[in-house]
Amino acid sequence: MLEGSKQVPDQRSAQIILLGMRNMEIYQFMKKIEEVLGDRRMCKYGLRLEEFGGRLVLIGMVDTLESLKRVNDVVSTISENIEITVRTLEEKVPKLAKWAVCISTVCDVRREAKFRSERVHQLIFGECAKTLSFENEYVLIKDLRTSFVGWVKASQLIFTDEASIRVWKASGDEVIVDKRFSKSDLDGNILYLSFGTKIPAVEKGNFWESVFPNGRILKIPKRDASYVGEKKFEDLKNIWSDFLGTPYLWGGASAYGYDCSGYVGRLYDYIGVKIPRDADLQKDAAMKIKETELRFGDLVFFPGHVALYIGNGEIVHSNLTQGGVGRSRLFSPMNSYEKWLKEHVTKFGRVVR
Repeated sequence: MLEGSKQVPDQRSAQIILLGMRNMEIYQFMKKIEEVLGDRRMCKYGLRLEEFGGRLVLIGMVDTLESLKRVNDVVSTISENIEITVRTLEEKVPKLAKWAVCISTVCDVRREAKFRSERVHQLIFGECAKTLSFENEYVLIKDLRTSFVGWVKASQLIFTDEASIRVWKASGDEVIVDKRFSKSDLDGNILYLSFGTKIPAVEKGNFWESVFPNGRILKIPKRDASYVGEKKFEDLKNIWSDFLGTPYLWGGASAYGYDCSGYVGRLYDYIGVKIPRDADLQKDAAMKIKETELRFGDLVFFPGHVALYIGNGEIVHSNLTQGGVGRSRLFSPMNSYEKWLKEHVTKFGRVVR
């Protein structure tokens, strides 16, 4: 039993409580748990409320200790007579493997632990995640940037503990790759790092150098990256067009290929603003505005799709119709696709910074 568990005083009171929570109340209790844990794309869990020997017990698992705390908080506000026997995935992971760092230019995050499974997201070089579980050559991770949960090839990650991650993060100033691709060096091997790659590094001659927790040394040409802390919203105006023609890729979040929300999310991450991973989540998070209030950087939403407003009635977005990142005239359409876009706008939104 985990800390915070509650014990029912006696069997009779438990039966009374259970009868009192039948049907709608049990449903509402579980819905409240689901609300605080959030979307299943960002939290892996499975929970049930059961009766055991006259006791009400919440059983199952959640992904992290943070998720367990949210469950405990909900239960404590509803009833002191519910026992909690919920385990976390991360507690089973060895201490020296609780954290993962991507060491591939880009690695797919999949729905299941197999190659043919759907790609739901991507990590790029240097991004960190919590380790949740191992299965053959795959590892279940929780991305720290988006909170997305999915399976990644273990060979594309290095594993370490939280203390080592903290030391690495403090080993230099955080820099970010400004170019679409940066021809960089990892222990003598060439890597083409994607735009948006963030690394703690120090200046060494013509390079930014970072020593990873496992001792590997990355060198990025100084001209290809700059300090993260220097980025401003206005910088979006200078970089969005660099990706015109980048191929569309379902689940893509790198300059090798973007989906619609992956492109928008990476642009905002470049200026230090984190927004949700998928278009529907971005829509829910964005502040609703009127068409007449649109300005550069606002988001335009369509069924299952998102675009960045760039002014003069135009949007830029990664889409299958154009085969990748392209511009579209939203308010003066010149073709059937642009007419469809104009007729199917579901929301104009602004990211609160």
